Amino acid sequence: MSKRSFLVIGIIALLGILFFEVTSVASLISEEKGQ
Repeated sequence: MSKRSFLVIGIIALLGILFFEVTSVASLISEEKGQ
C-alpha cells in the first residue's frame, strides 16, 4: 500500500467520523428543543 492511498483512506475515515459526530450532536440538540 502506498502512502498516498493510506492518506486518502485516513481522510475518508476522518470525514466519516466528523459526519457521525455532527449528526449525533444535531439529534441531541433537536431532542432538547422538542422537550
